[in-house]
Amino acid sequence: MAAPMKTHASELDVEVVVGSYEQVLFGYSLTNSDDEATLKLSFTDKSHCASVRALAVSSSKMLASGSADETIQLFDLKTRQEAGTLMKHSGTITGIEFYDEFMLSSDDVGTICIWKILGRSFECLKTLTGHKGSVLSLSVHPTGKLLLTVGQDKTIRTWNLVTAKRAYTTSTPAPVDIVQWTPGGDKYILCYNGKLDVCSVSNAATIHCVKLPGKAHSVAFISDHVVAAGCEGGTVYFVNVEKGVQIHELKVKANRVKCISAKPLEVNKCLLALITNDGLIELHLVEHSKSEISTNMVVATKTVLRPVCMELVSGAMNIQPSEMQVSEVMNTML
Repeated sequence: MAAPMKTHASELDVEVVVGSYEQVLFGYSLTNSDDEATLKLSFTDKSHCASVRALAVSSSKMLASGSADETIQLFDLKTRQEAGTLMKHSGTITGIEFYDEFMLSSDDVGTICIWKILGRSFECLKTLTGHKGSVLSLSVHPTGKLLLTVGQDKTIRTWNLVTAKRAYTTSTPAPVDIVQWTPGGDKYILCYNGKLDVCSVSNAATIHCVKLPGKAHSVAFISDHVVAAGCEGGTVYFVNVEKGVQIHELKVKANRVKCISAKPLEVNKCLLALITNDGLIELHLVEHSKSEISTNMVVATKTVLRPVCMELVSGAMNIQPSEMQVSEVMNTML
């Protein structure tokens, strides 16, 4: 593992939140010690009674975690307090996404819930059904008017969120693992069978097909034109979706990159978090243009828990745990 570089990145208020197979939800905050960046355990929560499968964080720093226990637990990252339980699903939660005052969630029996956020309360306005079997991935259009979902039934479904009805259904040759709108909303990407397809909204046709080094487990856009894919083989693959070409590759000493998440810092810079199947967590400073990418590792740490999902969060209140909480954390994690 490369030694962490000297950096002032710890001045950023960022936190890596992870959900694990061991039912534990935990976070690491980026701090500075002797002018060297470190990741310090900041909180744990064990509200779930089965593995944590999906995470999302709202603009107000409400963390929603979905589990194989069929519930969504809410956790306020500002106060570090549990904020409630949502029990509308009757299957394992497979995806969660916030959009303004709404939250959408999916499960492995084909149900999608649309939630209205009313302060600290969540009301399920509508349930969408149609997929036969698990909903594998969902993505809300940047305008909030459309939803894309992909399922084990080898279909891509487009939903009109204004009317809360299905608009289109398209068949795929194999189940799609990941669907994601581009930031501009004029394209979307599909990851399956070890490749990344870039598709046009105008005719739903594939305009680029990029071979990946292995199955993609997670994607994150680092700019309007560049997407990063965390893959089998311990690789983060950077693709220009306008040209359909690979422009950079980041190698990690692991069997697979399980999750990635990115947050913009300024023009042409972002912070990229990744976590591997064996619990290695790394933060990288990414400098980017349409044709060139450079990555520099800021800090790394390792957890003994097995990660399933992860989010990089910025702007949460940094509340340090008490000595008793730290002791409880260590007992839980060991």
